[in-house]
Amino acid sequence: MKKFNTVNRFNFHLSGFVWQAYLILLTKVHVSAFDYVLRLANGNRKSEGRVEIFYNDTWGTVCDDYWDLRDAIVVCRQLGYSSALTAKGKASFDPGIGKIWLDDVECLGNESSIDMCPSNEWGVHNCGHNEDASVVCTEVLGQWLLNGQENDIRLAG
Repeated sequence: MKKFNTVNRFNFHLSGFVWQAYLILLTKVHVSAFDYVLRLANGNRKSEGRVEIFYNDTWGTVCDDYWDLRDAIVVCRQLGYSSALTAKGKASFDPGIGKIWLDDVECLGNESSIDMCPSNEWGVHNCGHNEDASVVCTEVLGQWLLNGQENDIRLAG
């Protein structure tokens, strides 16, 4: 945990003078111990695909054990989507290659990133790539579908 300072200023009167005092509060916030990149691979749209993680200079996947909509919601939000439509398993977007970084992921759905969810330690799993986890995310705010194709919204004026 990393500590960040919050400073609050308040005035008080003493002996006819106004004094300014500062109250410093230390707040604990979660800072990931892992430096990683998250992406979706092999989907028909950029908002769907196999969940892949680049960690320790290696791409890998997430196992589908306990994988459900709550896990998918966290992944989709972490990637900038508003939510998830479905959580898929059994390598729905084809098996990945490389490491399997996460297994037994059990998010509550309110975490800000997948590394905040309970799971096995990174790299510890009992899976093969035939069990890679996937998601289908809702579209990014500011995009819409026309005939099944993603289109950006532009404002002109």
